Amino acid sequence: MNFITENSPHIRRKDNLTWMLLDVIIALAPVVIFSYIAFRLYALRNLAIPVAVMLLAEYIFVFIRFKPKEGKKTFQMLFQPKVIGFKMYNLLSAIISGLIYGLMFPAQEGAMYFYILPIGALFGMIVGKLLFGGFGQNIFNPAATGFIFAKACFASQMNGQYVNYLSEGITAGATSLQGGDADLLHLLIGTTQGAMGEVCKIAILVGLAYLLIRRVADWRVVASYAGTFIVLILVAGIFLSDNALTYTLYHVLAGGFLYGLAFMITDPVTMPITAPSRIYYGMVGAIAAVLIRLFAGAPEGVGYGILIANLVAPALDYFKWKNRFDKRHFIAYGAIILVAAGIVLWAAYGKANPVAEIALLGGVL
Repeated sequence: MNFITENSPHIRRKDNLTWMLLDVIIALAPVVIFSYIAFRLYALRNLAIPVAVMLLAEYIFVFIRFKPKEGKKTFQMLFQPKVIGFKMYNLLSAIISGLIYGLMFPAQEGAMYFYILPIGALFGMIVGKLLFGGFGQNIFNPAATGFIFAKACFASQMNGQYVNYLSEGITAGATSLQGGDADLLHLLIGTTQGAMGEVCKIAILVGLAYLLIRRVADWRVVASYAGTFIVLILVAGIFLSDNALTYTLYHVLAGGFLYGLAFMITDPVTMPITAPSRIYYGMVGAIAAVLIRLFAGAPEGVGYGILIANLVAPALDYFKWKNRFDKRHFIAYGAIILVAAGIVLWAAYGKANPVAEIALLGGVL
């Protein structure tokens, strides 16, 4: 079996890589600005620590990989970025990962964030990126990797006093997906509890629009991820809600779906190469997110879904696939949607009618 390899990122534009990375920072700007307005010093803490840690990790990694010339003192070279080969894209990519990671955390009181943030950031950078060879070689999104690790290790400490100065200041309680504020207007404009980057959907949509216009985000991934998510949530809403449309709109606005859609699933480094495979890629991420969000113990499934999509991305670039669509792909897309919808429908029915589900299975527990 022969495989075709190609360096990331897998987006082709007329300008250079530096401008592409700057576009991502510009797209993140509305979310960052809103975060500072709503969360103030907590936003600075959540963003500054991960950016510093990831930038330092990137710098040390580049320094270690550099082979010093004879006569050069290693200690002196540590303070010479150009000499050790630390490029602008190393700087910008680390900043982007740090911002995306930091925005995934809520603005909460507590000194524990001064160690939770750097531990997760360092893990995400090393395991999610540097172990694969650094920029352009990683298959996992560093921000998602770090956040999932931090959430798994410190879940009990990441619940408590939520801060949002646009609503009621410091409040205790659950996020919308954990049974908190479910008002659709509040979810849209950001006057609710949740992670800093996910609360204001208007800011996220502005950033997503910019990425699509600048062709940093591939519309195929965006369309397949969003379309699959909406269809499956709508199917689940038939049994889990009295109003399936309102239920679907709630799940679109609640949690990190739009944030993951704009800034994580569209990562040009971790997505597949061919156009048809990017449709599959978005579908896999959305299916995993819906199943985890609705039927697993975790209230949010976007981060896990993105890592699962990252994992299968290399396999989606099967060497016999061409960079064009044919009827076999559309048949496969339809089959995947039908199977996924059937699983969601069955699971939603069982969740809404547990007694009937047991009877249907013959009373076997």
